[in-house]
Amino acid sequence: MANKKDLKGTHMRCEEDIPQSNGKPLLEKTALMLVNDVSRLFSSIINRENGSVQNSYRNLLLHLAREDGKTLLQLARLTRLKAPTVSVTLKRMEEEGYIVRRQDENDLRRTLVFLADKGREFNERIGKKIFDIESYIMRDISDDDITAAIRVLNKMRDNLLADLHMHGVRQQ
Repeated sequence: MANKKDLKGTHMRCEEDIPQSNGKPLLEKTALMLVNDVSRLFSSIINRENGSVQNSYRNLLLHLAREDGKTLLQLARLTRLKAPTVSVTLKRMEEEGYIVRRQDENDLRRTLVFLADKGREFNERIGKKIFDIESYIMRDISDDDITAAIRVLNKMRDNLLADLHMHGVRQQ
């Protein structure tokens, strides 16, 4: 399949590269378009279940649930968000009772972020919901296919991150 280089030197598919039958594409959507569709549909279902909780909270709560007591900069790196964005979000989360901030006992210059009871409860509830949704959407898909899809998605993500790094763009 022929490739065309974009302005940054990475490859993208040409329209004429997409397999066709009778002048119509055999594939209605590319892999990235399908990933985007699945992500948006998943987010819609989660948003329906979350009520008023903001999307931006989920990723931060997930990382804090894995390991409490992170700094703002650690959370920014883990979530691939900019520090000012994380700062504003943490402020709102603290005001709403999802997190608490405390000074690091070993280094009083650092402030650490911890889950509050409300954040822990939300994370447990949404974790169960995510598991249920994932189980539902993965039904009738073999373990081998799931493993292959995860391997491909990880490689796609790594390629995109490498491209961003190569061009000096901060990951978001």
